[in-house]
Amino acid sequence: MQSPPRALREVARVLKKGGRFLFIEHVWAGEREHPVLHAVQQAVDPLQALLADGCHLIRRTDELFVGEARQGGRGGGLFERVEKIERLEVDTQWPITVQVAGILVK
Repeated sequence: MQSPPRALREVARVLKKGGRFLFIEHVWAGEREHPVLHAVQQAVDPLQALLADGCHLIRRTDELFVGEARQGGRGGGLFERVEKIERLEVDTQWPITVQVAGILVK
């Protein structure tokens, strides 16, 4: 995905009010939690982006999702709330071991 913000805007555009966007996405491993994986992701990201049509290993997509949700309807984002969000570690999916899954509600 070359532009996660643009893709998220399109999801919000096509969902009706109250609609749910379920997602699972790999995210950048934390430097403290996964120092080796973090360094590997950073080193191979340019090759990953080239081979995978702009998909990056070092994006913090989870922060984008949370940032676009209006917690408690206080305004500003594309979605009304984050219904659920959880970080996952899928050891068999190296180097995209760290993933985030959840639900955004429009």
